[in-house]
Amino acid sequence: MKNRKENIKTSRYSEQIVDRNLLYELDKIDDKRSLRGIKDFSTMKEDIQKTIREGEPDEVRKLSRMFFRYTIYRRMVLYLGTIFKFPYIVTPLTNKWEDEEKTQEILEKVDRGLHFCESVDIQQKFADITTRVVRDGVYYGYIIRRGNTYVIQDLPVEYCKSRAKANNRYAVEFDVFYFKTLNMKTPSEVKAVVNTMPKEAVEHYKKYVDGETKERWVLLNTDNAMCFKLTPDEIPVLSGVIPDIINLYEYKDIELSRDQMELVKILVQKLPVSNEGDILFDPAEAKAIHRDAVQMLKNTRGVDVFTTFAQPDMMHLQEAHQVIRDSLTKGQKSAYNESGISQMLFASEGNVSLEKSIINDTAMMNMLLPQYEEWINHQLLRRFSTSDVQLKCMILPVTWYNEQKMLDTYMSLLDKGYSKIIPYVATGHKQQTLTSLLRMESALGISDMLEPPMTAHQTPGDRGRPEKETDEKEDTTIQREEEER
Repeated sequence: MKNRKENIKTSRYSEQIVDRNLLYELDKIDDKRSLRGIKDFSTMKEDIQKTIREGEPDEVRKLSRMFFRYTIYRRMVLYLGTIFKFPYIVTPLTNKWEDEEKTQEILEKVDRGLHFCESVDIQQKFADITTRVVRDGVYYGYIIRRGNTYVIQDLPVEYCKSRAKANNRYAVEFDVFYFKTLNMKTPSEVKAVVNTMPKEAVEHYKKYVDGETKERWVLLNTDNAMCFKLTPDEIPVLSGVIPDIINLYEYKDIELSRDQMELVKILVQKLPVSNEGDILFDPAEAKAIHRDAVQMLKNTRGVDVFTTFAQPDMMHLQEAHQVIRDSLTKGQKSAYNESGISQMLFASEGNVSLEKSIINDTAMMNMLLPQYEEWINHQLLRRFSTSDVQLKCMILPVTWYNEQKMLDTYMSLLDKGYSKIIPYVATGHKQQTLTSLLRMESALGISDMLEPPMTAHQTPGDRGRPEKETDEKEDTTIQREEEER
């Protein structure tokens, strides 16, 4: 196919010259809805590398979504996207606790705020949003109220953009041309779409169709729209690892071919010759000898016969097996090193640098937590807060990897008179269930039947220095412990 270039308008509708060859080839693969293997990409490796370096976010996003089908890239994305557990607490900021009537009002507002967070399903939805941010580079959404519940509606990334901030939150613009791509044919289809999309976008689309406006972009309600991203350029953070993944699959193909060749053997029959170099068997006799050997080995898989004039010998076709395995190992390390994620997370061979790698990954993904908190607190402020009471939501920085360490920290603060709710929530329980659980236990008399166990801080007679955490130990100590296991 010729390398065609033409003037086009991207989904952001800015005039530019774009190399259409790569996008055309990607569309051919994508339209088949099943990739024929990494070989489809190997022929486009240089174009892919150029796209990652210089391409528009939409082009890089397309690559990221396609490679999300492959296990190694999917696991990297899901690892970063689900690293946080997103436990949260809702706290009222007020000085009206002495007033009994106000106290009851405050607690009712907290319950309403917790009901809102539960309705949105913060923990599950934010894990999904974070995964999309890692895969796509950005997430756009819109909160819609349906009766007493709230739903976050995903918006198509290709038809959204954010060029400014409003009250420390990204403002979202929507391209109403999106509705033309849906090919809605029946009133029920139109109604279904209208009920799930922002009202201002639907109204603007009607004006666009009626010719009242030529502007395709409309600014969505900044109170309801949301945009979250790790980097301003909206480039998927793991896109740089894609060329290394292509190399890794190429190494795997080569290794598979080598493994198959290892089973292939050739029996070489070297027929004798005289000292003067003359053949002792005529061609007919040599042919018969060859035919007999073939007949004898016809049921033996992976063995071929080659007849010549000399002594018989056995040849193996695999001579660079170790070289290929070394290349495969290098390819795996290169893919993980480019992503910045430790390979030991998925195929653990030691813990020497694993702890530090997880800390670095957590620090990067932690950039999203303030954005989430800002959006939630704005929702609580506009829906439930008053001049006397302001609700605040705090997402605890608890991951699947630091859960125990954070819980120990919260428990040590509890011994000093700090919050009892935070340790409870950090274990994965919901804040709104704490009071009900305690009251149920009190009604059943469980607190009188069972005595609380002694904690480590209360148990007398502890001796010896407590064992250090893995990240506090020397590398040699970690290696010795692994050998002892």
